[in-house]
Amino acid sequence: MAGEVAYWRIDPSRDGDVVTLRLEGELDWSTAPRLLAEVERWLAAGGRKLVVDLAGVAFADSSGLGALVGTWHRARRAGASLLLDGPGDSVSLALALTGLDAVLPLRASASVQRLSKSVIG
Repeated sequence: MAGEVAYWRIDPSRDGDVVTLRLEGELDWSTAPRLLAEVERWLAAGGRKLVVDLAGVAFADSSGLGALVGTWHRARRAGASLLLDGPGDSVSLALALTGLDAVLPLRASASVQRLSKSVIG
C-alpha cells in the first residue's frame, strides 16, 4: 500500500571497534533514513570497522541502495572501514543490476556471486 511503512529492525552489536548492524525487513524510502542515522550514531561513538549484515533484508529499493552508498561515504569520511555482509538474492540482484556490487565492499555467498556474474554477463 502506498505510504505504508515497511517492517524494519536494526540489531546493533559492538565488539571493540567493530560495530555490526544486523538488518531485518525492507530497506526502502521509509527505513533508509533510520539506517543512516544508526550508522552516524555508531561512527560518532568510535566504531572504526562497520559491518552491515544484510542477510535479513528481503527487499531494497532505490532509496535503500542509496542508503548503502551513503553508509559507505559516511564510513569513509569517518576513517572507518565498511563491509556489507551476506545480502540475499533480491538485494544481490539489485546491487548487480546497478553495478554497485563492483563498487561497494561486499561479502556475498558463492550462490550470490554466481548470480551477480550471470547478470553482468
